[in-house]
Parts: sequence; C-alpha cells; structure tokens
Amino acid sequence: MEQNPLCCRSLRRRNHEQLAAAARTVINQTILGAAGIERRLTRSARKAHRVQHVLFVRNRRLGGRYQRQARINQTSVLVLSVVLVCTISSKADESYGAPPPNMATHLDQLVRSYPDWIAGYDEKHLILKREGQRFAISDGRTNKSFEEMLEKPDIDDMFFAPYPAGSTPRQPARNSDPGRVRFEPLFVSMYGDCKENQVVKNLRTIPWLPKYDGGRVTITSVNGIDKALDAASRELEELPPPFVRYLKPTAGTYNCRAVAGSQIRSMHAYGAALDINTAFANYWRWDSKSGSEPIWKNRIPIEIVRVFERHGFIWGGYWYHYDTMHFEYRPELLSEVSDK
Repeated sequence: MEQNPLCCRSLRRRNHEQLAAAARTVINQTILGAAGIERRLTRSARKAHRVQHVLFVRNRRLGGRYQRQARINQTSVLVLSVVLVCTISSKADESYGAPPPNMATHLDQLVRSYPDWIAGYDEKHLILKREGQRFAISDGRTNKSFEEMLEKPDIDDMFFAPYPAGSTPRQPARNSDPGRVRFEPLFVSMYGDCKENQVVKNLRTIPWLPKYDGGRVTITSVNGIDKALDAASRELEELPPPFVRYLKPTAGTYNCRAVAGSQIRSMHAYGAALDINTAFANYWRWDSKSGSEPIWKNRIPIEIVRVFERHGFIWGGYWYHYDTMHFEYRPELLSEVSDK
C-alpha cells in the first residue's frame, strides 16, 4: 500500500524529537553527582526502554522502505543509554586518597624542597624541625570524593597527580590538578597563619621586570621565595619584548583569602603565589557555564611557564580546573625541572 509522504515525514520528525528528549533525559543524569545515582539510573533506563518501545510501534506502521530507519532509531536509543549510563557509573566510582606507588620519592623531594623546616620522615609521619612536630603522612582514607580531598587532604594527597613539567600544555585528564591539593597544616607551619597576622612580617617587596617598568610585587621571604621570584623576573626580562604584555601588570601576590568556592587557604594567603596579567588569562570559573565540565583554554606562552618552573614555581594552566594566570612556589612537584 502506498504511504502518505506527509504522514511519514511527520512520524519521522516525531521520532527524532523523542530521541532528542530521551538523550537529554539521560545526559542530565551525568551532572547530578553521585547522590541517589542508583535510583536515577533505574529511572533513566526505564524511560529509555519506554521510548524505544514507542518508536518501535510507530515505525512498524511506516512499513516497507522505512523499516531500516526504525531499526536505526532503536539502536540509537539503546547505544545512547548504555554509553551514558556507563559514564554516570564511572563518575560514581571515582574515589581519591590512595597514596601514589612512589610515595618515598615524593617525600624525599619534599624534604629537599624545604630543608629549613622538614627534618625527615618515618614510616607514618613527616617530621618537622620545629619542636619535633609531626604530621601523619596518610589519614588512612582511600574513598574520598574529589571535593573532600581538596578540602581535607593528607600529605600523600598532595601527590595524587604528577605535575607534567616539560610537556606540551593540553586538556588535562578529569580532575587532574597537580599542586592544587595542599596539606594546610604544613604550609601554615612554614609561612604562618595570615589570620593571626603571622605572614606579613616575612613579606618583602621586590622590583618586577624593572627593565620594562613593571612596578613592584610583595612576596614572602620564607624558603627564599623572594629571591626565587626576583631571579625569575630577571630571566623573564630577557625574553623577546612581545612576551612582556603577558607579565605586566601583575594581578596580585599576597592576599589573605581562601580559594574561590572553598574553605581552604590559597597560596596567596602565604605570600607564595603570583598572578600575571588577567587580560590574557583563562580561568575555569570564568569560562565554564554553571554545572558544566571545564573545557581547557590557554593563551600564556609556554616560554613564560618554563622560566617560572626553573625557579620553583608551578603553573595553574596544567590543571583540569585551570587558572592560567597563576604561579605558586611548589618545588616539591618539580623534581625533574632543575636541568630543563
């Protein structure tokens, strides 16, 4: 029997609309987090099954030359459901807190990086020189969410992701933020608590790119960071003139504040970080829409990054939650940079 072309087109259009609605339903599950995940997976699977059945019945009515389209529509719903359900399950299974396999290497580098403060370590503790103070290396938890690890890390959590010094910048793996996890008690012991006015006494003002009238910046002298930043400034001045626009004006050093959206201290609160010109910066909170995953962006030349790294500063542009204007003093993460 000859089919009515207008009727067939209308049915096909409704089929596509149903597919799109089913896709949106399942996709939305991926951004709702782990809470109630099993309940939402069940509900999504049932809805996908109902849509599949409706499409099958409708497409049977098309007959003959449209049966192939019916099979494609059914397959599309099934494949989409399986792929996105697996994505949700993968997110639910993410956990953090297990120490890296080469933890002893990281601890050796930590001791070398802060010789004025850290005496050494034993099987369970990092030992400070100050009155025999000790910090547990691990809290024993290996099932933290990413947010829990950021807010309440132990020492081994600081090394959960390797810093990719020397590599070409690109979109990082999900939640790979090397250096963004900081064990706060260790840094407070070294730099002081800015809320108790303990950081200010160690701040020094140094010239920034004096060859180009870059002004002055305030940085801590603890761990020789003022000298390290001064040396970086002098080396940065030797880069070709077009690089200067990325470096001045600076956007801040010491600031007694927490990380945006968090309760933990920023490295700026210790006077151990520098932000360069925001006119060329990309920051994940600025670029990402509410509820969306960060899509990495960067405009900072890698030549600038390499100079900072040679003087003990890591770059926030290597983070999944990227902050390309940001450099902070973290030599413990740069064990392979000294000769680069």
